[in-house]
Amino acid sequence: MRIPAVFRPGIVWLVALTWPGAVSADFEGHGGAVKGIAVSPDGTTALTASFDYSVMYWSLPDGVPRGRFAGHAGGVNAVAFLPGARQAVSGGDDGALIVWSLPDGGIVRRIAAHAAKVAAIAISPDGRIVASAGWDRSIRLWSLADGRLLHDLTGAADNVNALAFSPDGATLLSGGQDSTIRLWRMPDGVQQLIMPGHDFAVNAVRVTPDGARAVSAGVDETIRVWALSDGRQIDQWYGHAGPVIAVDISADGKLVASGGIDGIVRIWHIASGKLVH
Repeated sequence: MRIPAVFRPGIVWLVALTWPGAVSADFEGHGGAVKGIAVSPDGTTALTASFDYSVMYWSLPDGVPRGRFAGHAGGVNAVAFLPGARQAVSGGDDGALIVWSLPDGGIVRRIAAHAAKVAAIAISPDGRIVASAGWDRSIRLWSLADGRLLHDLTGAADNVNALAFSPDGATLLSGGQDSTIRLWRMPDGVQQLIMPGHDFAVNAVRVTPDGARAVSAGVDETIRVWALSDGRQIDQWYGHAGPVIAVDISADGKLVASGGIDGIVRIWHIASGKLVH
């Protein structure tokens, strides 16, 4: 499972998933709230996005900072490694996407992506496309090779908060302020499914490693599990006092981690819905 980070303003806590759970490192350096995190595929480095307009690059597991990257004209909300971890992409309140060279933090490309803040990004499994979700009610697909706009996905009824590609790259999942999850066909961006169920905004979505199910987190204090074959809701879990703002799935597809505005991270068994920790 990915190593989760627990946030308080300006600090990232790295938690080892051995029980009883304990903070194994804390990374200090940001001057504002941490809004997003990405861990490299080999688990040796991490990137964090912050309200202080910067992206920071860290060694794992010791938390030694490798660099601070400045380039956004606003808070940074999302960051992701490209395959191979030699480049990364971030999205911010300035509506821009920035492609960074790692480890030096040089700007490879800046894309004026949205007319409002970029709330989420997702990288296609082949590393060719970055999807961006904006608070201008749009989802856009961009070529990472040259920064071209490939498709402007139409149909979102409100601002979009979350994105996730399926493992095979054949579909893109989005979650929005309109409380729905939408499934888009790749690479042409045709909308295939609308999944209603949450009572309020959807904050996060993830797809299981086998591509069969999705997990979502909502302002309505729930985590929900969906069948992607037909959009059917399979399960619904309550465990947080307040909105659930983050969710992730273990590499083997057996566990789900959820994080809430209540400051708690909970680990769930996806098949049974049982709260594990």
